[in-house]
Amino acid sequence: MVASDLLNRVLDAASDAGDVPADASCASEADVLACLDEIRAMVVGDLEGALAALDRVERLVGAIGSDRARSRLGAVRGHALNYASRYREAARAATEAAELAESIGDADQTARAHMVLVHAHAKLGRLDEALRCALRAERAFAAEGDLTLAAQALCNAGIVTRMQGNAEEAIDLFERALGLTEHEPATRAQMESGLAEVYLDTGRYAEGEAAFIRSAETFEAEGVRRAASIVRGSLADLYGRQGRLSAAIEQFEVARRFFEADRATGELGRILTEQADVYATTGLVDDAARGYRRAGELLEQAGAVQERARSLLGLGRVLAARNPDAAAESLDESARLSEQAGNNAARAIARLHRARLDLSRGVLDGVEGALDDAASALEGWRNESLLCTMTRVDLHLGRGEHGLAEQVASATMDEARGLGHSIYHAELLWRRAVARRALGRSADALADLREAVGVIERIRGTLQGSRFRAGLLGSSRTVFEETVGLLIERGKHTEAFEVTERARGRTLLDLLGGNAEAEPPVHAGDETTLRLLHELADARAELNAVYSGHDPGAPGEAHRAWFASLQSAEGRVTALETRVRSSGRAREFLGVPESFARIADELGGDALVSYWFDRGTLVGFVLREGRVETCRLGVTDDDADAMIQEVMFQIRRGLVRGPGGAGGERRARACREELARLHAAIWAPLAGGLEGAGRVSVVPAGPLHAVPFGALHDGDRFLIETREPLLLPTASVLPILRRGSAPFVRTVSVLAVPDEHAPDIEAEAAALREAIPGADVLIGDRATSEAAMSRAGDSAVLHLACHGAFPPSNPMAAGLKLADRWVTVRDVLSWRLPGSVVVLSGCDTGRQSLDAGEELFGFARGFFAAGARGLVMSLWRAHDRAASALMTDTYRALGQIGGSGTGPGTCSSTGSGDVRSALVAAQRSQISAGVHPAFWSNFFYMGA
Repeated sequence: MVASDLLNRVLDAASDAGDVPADASCASEADVLACLDEIRAMVVGDLEGALAALDRVERLVGAIGSDRARSRLGAVRGHALNYASRYREAARAATEAAELAESIGDADQTARAHMVLVHAHAKLGRLDEALRCALRAERAFAAEGDLTLAAQALCNAGIVTRMQGNAEEAIDLFERALGLTEHEPATRAQMESGLAEVYLDTGRYAEGEAAFIRSAETFEAEGVRRAASIVRGSLADLYGRQGRLSAAIEQFEVARRFFEADRATGELGRILTEQADVYATTGLVDDAARGYRRAGELLEQAGAVQERARSLLGLGRVLAARNPDAAAESLDESARLSEQAGNNAARAIARLHRARLDLSRGVLDGVEGALDDAASALEGWRNESLLCTMTRVDLHLGRGEHGLAEQVASATMDEARGLGHSIYHAELLWRRAVARRALGRSADALADLREAVGVIERIRGTLQGSRFRAGLLGSSRTVFEETVGLLIERGKHTEAFEVTERARGRTLLDLLGGNAEAEPPVHAGDETTLRLLHELADARAELNAVYSGHDPGAPGEAHRAWFASLQSAEGRVTALETRVRSSGRAREFLGVPESFARIADELGGDALVSYWFDRGTLVGFVLREGRVETCRLGVTDDDADAMIQEVMFQIRRGLVRGPGGAGGERRARACREELARLHAAIWAPLAGGLEGAGRVSVVPAGPLHAVPFGALHDGDRFLIETREPLLLPTASVLPILRRGSAPFVRTVSVLAVPDEHAPDIEAEAAALREAIPGADVLIGDRATSEAAMSRAGDSAVLHLACHGAFPPSNPMAAGLKLADRWVTVRDVLSWRLPGSVVVLSGCDTGRQSLDAGEELFGFARGFFAAGARGLVMSLWRAHDRAASALMTDTYRALGQIGGSGTGPGTCSSTGSGDVRSALVAAQRSQISAGVHPAFWSNFFYMGA
């Protein structure tokens, strides 16, 4: 805002030089009052400038000795402090202003000071005081004939009444204010925004959305960016409650950017709370918890009681499954703060979620009474009333009252559909299906579950960013499990298999369709996005710098310190990537799972085994010759995990002792025994359906991603001696990978980075050069990240022999140590590997982090997204000499198979199958030589 000549003159008179007195003769009381009104108007557009101007004018007010000017100064300062989220200071300034104005009989100025107090008291949770101030100001303005200010006071009363949970009274106050007189555009926009907030609370979403959009667009046209940002945040909250998550994320980003730049802690805290609500809805629990905690800090700093109660409510909800005690503490504090503020509705919501927490812990006493109280207090709050109903259904299910559960769910279903909150709709369908299944109405239950899965799919299609889509599927896992279980029970095995494909690996399919994660969107002219992109580049550089300090041989304490630094750097990259993508308007390509018929056709004469945990118990699907068979294996996820840990104990024993040596056969026998136990549990029951199949694709589930399938032992032989097992992240990627194009003839490229911890890498590279004459081999300083990237697009086989690191909690930061730096999964996303096979001859390169939606995060994700058709990776730390020997045998076998193409150092376009077969041949050779499984079974082939 450009200052007027009068304001400039007054500010000059109110010199802020410490030893220069204010020149009272240069300004009259009328001039000062006019300037204070001008400064008040500055607050919305230039808060810092307004506060600075008030500090200067204060000297002049003292010099002219006017109580009227002193009162006006206090009210304007309080108004500015409210905008700065300094609510306690605002309340003190406005209280002094009101008392002074009343002492001199200035009713108009008293009412103006009370208007400022409304905002401060409301933010500090003093709702009764805030409402009294608003109504007192309305009466005073009406008596003076100032209907515009009277209407604004009514709006303030409506806001406070809404905060007290009295929605219908609040709507009446807003409607009275809107009809009191004609309003300036910005004033009307403010009133419509307040009314829209009440519409949001009562589930009148269409009316609320229209009012928010009108209000935001008006503010933007008037240049009132702060008010527009507040409304955009409220619009995002509305979208989030409806399940329109992508739209919510985008609007939150708009508001968040403004308040970060404006340093308004209270408003930023509110935005972060609402944004965390959306993260929680999409299953991104860790992101949500961080957001709630940060919001709570800002809101406590600002003294915003009501908003802090909401952040504590959200934190309690996301902690419920992980830390029930902390969740209970957070919910109880939220209820206490809401009660302190006189907000009965917010208190009821907190108590409702505390009842849900007790129910999840099996504490049923008192839940019904709490639900009755909440339902009474939340009458008219459609979202929260629906949540009350769903909790009541859960209570009936917990008591085994399936008939009552079905009745309550059915009576509410139309309301759930009409409300437009898709996630609640899907959850209610799932609950009714559980009740109907228990009542023997399996056909009706299946219809509900199919509808619920369809609803989840539609929500998923609206989301930007794979993290949000993966989070949503993970949080909806129980719906898919119930559907698969019921389909198997009813003999619909083909459909059951197809549903498992819809529930896992979906964002990898998205990436294979277009690699949307490689380049975040940039919008021309968007300075904030460009700034975020620069910050992202810096964060990625920081991540690489952390990696450059990684010492594979470092002791435990040093490794833990390095890992903490890695987590911090990776967390910053993840947060910035999320923010950048949240501003993108272009939809990412969404992958669609392949049908059973398409997958079966692609298999031909081969077989496929797909595992699935149905409510914690393992199920195996066998696809063969156009048919699917299902076998319940009777193994829980805990059982499987325990057996895998026993296998890994024996593997570690073998690695520690090294190849050969005293007791080597005893250790190998002990390892075979554990592998035989695992074989009997997860493979032997499926063997009948695999008879005669030489090649078997395996889709693991849960802890089975850590199984060395080739080493499973039937008591006589290892599985790899009779089968060629290859792993797939999902069955649906098989047709996609096989469709991948590749140049007819390309080279074999080898990049090797030996060091003191792995000196045999150099010998491995030399042996590969000998096995594939003319191969492009780069060793030591020449094996840089740039060299790897440049050769990626021209190599039938890209062999990387180097150290690997896999931090399980930050899988996108998994790294390969090349000569110049560590290359992470994120870096690989920008590579182009059209149809290549990538061999990662390093430690832990095949480890994956698995989320609740069976979404793999690790090197497989990065290289497949970049275009690879197949990967050779390692499940655990490779023994340097043994890995070198195995790789040498593999490439010798590759030469014998005939995959060397038409010239020196080349491979044909069918090299993917050749590499897989060569690896199997090398592993069989090691078995014949009596090598312990620890030294050959860590390497496996994943892909087509």
